[in-house]
Amino acid sequence: MCLPQDFSRLSNRYWPYRYVTDQDAPDLLRLFEKVTRSGRQLSVMAHFSHPVELEKPVVQEAIRRIRMTGANVRCQAPLIRQINDDPAVWADVSHPQRQLLIIHEHVLTGLG
Repeated sequence: MCLPQDFSRLSNRYWPYRYVTDQDAPDLLRLFEKVTRSGRQLSVMAHFSHPVELEKPVVQEAIRRIRMTGANVRCQAPLIRQINDDPAVWADVSHPQRQLLIIHEHVLTGLG
């Protein structure tokens, strides 16, 4: 199975069913497990820009299933004016990320 470069980055936010209910979800998760059992480190990059994105149970289940394979879930997110450009929003988003064992990588900035 060959995965496109951006496969993991947006799938857990926009289509978490990819890891939960899609027909080939078990096959994909077995592939992740095979990779991690071989001694390789596997990370799925997520983009969560606002705490609301982490509230859906299906998102939490997708993250749990990915982590159960031995893979890490890492997060990077863009700074978006009037959406998450307030430190309080980042405080609110970091708590569920820590609870779900998501590794926060960095914030992508481009505000002018």
